[in-house]
Amino acid sequence: MPGVLCGHDGILVEADPIYAVIERHRKACREHNEAIDTHMDFEELDMTGAKLEEYKRLVAETDAAYDELEDAGLDLINTRPTTMAGIFALCQYIKPLFEEDDAPDLPEYILYDDDTTATPAGALCYVIGRAVEEMMNAAAGKAVQL
Repeated sequence: MPGVLCGHDGILVEADPIYAVIERHRKACREHNEAIDTHMDFEELDMTGAKLEEYKRLVAETDAAYDELEDAGLDLINTRPTTMAGIFALCQYIKPLFEEDDAPDLPEYILYDDDTTATPAGALCYVIGRAVEEMMNAAAGKAVQL
């Protein structure tokens, strides 16, 4: 069963989705940086023919890599971890991203469907707070059932 792990007591539990989101973002960062490096190795000046076509192809690849990075960044910030270990992994992964100037591997801001916006840091704090709240409510529900 995909997305399901066996817990220490033999009970099946769902894997935290944040790990796949972190890996997707890590891959998108790497591929975007590689695309930029390759793209920058070419110079647009006085290009014609095959070299100009190759340059245009590289520009398109860089644009596609950026789009994937932006989508992965939005998922990274908006996906709620479902375990304390997932929250810890997310915080450890994202901390150095916030330390970079202008956090280039994260969206500048997030526009939600209801036209509200948030900074990546604000959205991340909200998501982690909601994840902890859900875990606390689930634990309280289990305590009541006992």
